[in-house]
Amino acid sequence: MNVSEYSRIIGIDESEVKKLMLQISTICDAHLNKAEYDWIKTDAKNRMALDEALSNLSMEKFEDSKPSLLPGYDKVNLFDPKIDDFIAIVCDIRKSTERLKTSRNGFKGIDSGIQRIFYETSALLPSLEVTINFFEGKVTEYLGDGILGFIQYGDKRHIYDAFHASKACVTLTRDIVNDAIFTKYNLPPLDIGVGLALSPAMIRVVTENHVKAFGECVWKASKLSDGINIVQIDEKLKLEWPVAKSGGLSFIQRDIVKGHKGYKAFPLK
Repeated sequence: MNVSEYSRIIGIDESEVKKLMLQISTICDAHLNKAEYDWIKTDAKNRMALDEALSNLSMEKFEDSKPSLLPGYDKVNLFDPKIDDFIAIVCDIRKSTERLKTSRNGFKGIDSGIQRIFYETSALLPSLEVTINFFEGKVTEYLGDGILGFIQYGDKRHIYDAFHASKACVTLTRDIVNDAIFTKYNLPPLDIGVGLALSPAMIRVVTENHVKAFGECVWKASKLSDGINIVQIDEKLKLEWPVAKSGGLSFIQRDIVKGHKGYKAFPLK
């Protein structure tokens, strides 16, 4: 896609698209170079070889132990938890287990599935983070092969921020990263799913310097990130969705789990 097409899809000016493209490309290239350096420096090829039996297991998401940086809450007192409204954004790479089983298969400089995933996540996750940051959001945690981010919800414009960010993630960001990993390693394109959900969340200190947000929005956004290159939203966010003068979006309904509805918001086809 060209700049004008990204502008139309994401919903931002062409000048903003160009600015975001530069930020994503810079981050993606820098983190791929750092990943290659770290892989060689630590002799990971030999020290992180996976047992074949392990390669048949699904990758489990894990939570990073670093402090979270929630938008609007730079500091949270240990004895003063808060509750506020947030739009949670979860971006998740699809088919991780299949990629983990990869052998060389003609890929340049790739000796194992774990090396492949290391390079792919090193490129994609920081690129997703810079994209969400661009739209006034904050990524608080890396979840193995995905990210969790938040946009503080105060008015309808924050819905647009979250929607623009999510559309950029599955189009512009994904395209830039896929081009980079194909050029450097001849790797096939990555697929991602994005889930958005709105709810109150409790902001509290869990351990020293580790702030987390607990709320329904996190759980639902995670469930809604199961699509392939699509954006899905929960029912609460749909009910808050701004109605344009030209008419609103026609969402496509689906069930997340029993008793919980979700809706495909992009692309609508």
